[in-house]
Amino acid sequence: MEFTRIDDKFFMDGTEFDIFEVLCNTNIQYAFEYGERGYTIGKGKFAVLFGDWNKGNSGIEFCKALDINTSNEKTVLDFFDAEFELEWGDEWTSCHGCGKFIRISPDSYSWSPEYVIVNGCEPLCLDCIDYDELLTEYIDNPNKAWYFDTKYLDNAEFELIDENWHGGIREISENPRTVYKELKAKYPNHEILFCIDSREQFGVEFVAYKRTVKNDE
Repeated sequence: MEFTRIDDKFFMDGTEFDIFEVLCNTNIQYAFEYGERGYTIGKGKFAVLFGDWNKGNSGIEFCKALDINTSNEKTVLDFFDAEFELEWGDEWTSCHGCGKFIRISPDSYSWSPEYVIVNGCEPLCLDCIDYDELLTEYIDNPNKAWYFDTKYLDNAEFELIDENWHGGIREISENPRTVYKELKAKYPNHEILFCIDSREQFGVEFVAYKRTVKNDE
């Protein structure tokens, strides 16, 4: 059994077949670009596949969908590895807005989600988020910290407060609720918004922004 690719056409033992039609009958999902920053499809790879690459899982499903003997599992997986980027399906999901795939499982201590959940269960990637609406969830809320691009805070006329705090497992660790109360007392008539500044293995550094409350005329 031999699988080959010529440009955007796929062949099994010299006979062309629609690989994406076959994939639709498996637990393997595919995409032609990532929705996560820092991830790209490498040169020579055709697309990215999301599945379970342990023996006896997605490779077997592909064999069954293609109606070939499951003993060809290793051949299938080697072919996938050569022609596609491979990701673990339980670490990614698709954006409810655009369909691009976003990571939902950390890949490092410094990783932060590049999505939000709306309507209780629908993930939206950075390109599909309504930032004006999202911002309201973080203003005067010491239980949440902004981790998106701070340009949106600048555009919304927030001003960075020249202090920073640490939250996590350390001898010195500030409680955001306590910090929030102190800032509200120090900056009356201001809205306060916390923002993640950096991440480490057992904690985060966070900063705060303030914005003057505009009284209705």
